[in-house]
Amino acid sequence: GLDPSKKVILHAPIGNLYVNDTEIDRLLLSLLAESGANVIVRMPPFDTVSHIETVRAPNIYINKPGFTYSADKFFDGEMPVEDDTFLMNALYHSDLVTTGPSTIAIDAALFNKPIILIHFYATAREYWDTLFYYDFTHVKRLTGTGGVRIARSQEQFRDLIEMYLDNPRL
Repeated sequence: GLDPSKKVILHAPIGNLYVNDTEIDRLLLSLLAESGANVIVRMPPFDTVSHIETVRAPNIYINKPGFTYSADKFFDGEMPVEDDTFLMNALYHSDLVTTGPSTIAIDAALFNKPIILIHFYATAREYWDTLFYYDFTHVKRLTGTGGVRIARSQEQFRDLIEMYLDNPRL
């Protein structure tokens, strides 16, 4: 049901596993909806994103990959081949990928896509309630390549979206 004449943003929400209260995921989705582009939201497999379905817009499609056998056991599930194929197609056809400190950024790099990493919050937080994963060695190596941009505010996020949709070769 998305408009094929519009650009595509693939967004991977941060998820409850990494941020205690995912108000940031709802905020990000609202900001992405404002862009006017098609937004494909690839939910994190085997994780939840609190209340993300409350953000509704005609340019948003939510993809929920994988399935679990028991809700009380993390990673007790499977990822069907069709879900991997969907992700590959979404990456291939996207004009931009947005996410937190996630390995989806590496997948996007393999497809030579512009990548915006999110490192801001809807409200002020203590360090341990933030995405402190940006301080992990493997994420620092990713951000140190210069191949990704980090949005540290809502305004910067909007500006980077506009910049990349206008000129994805940046």
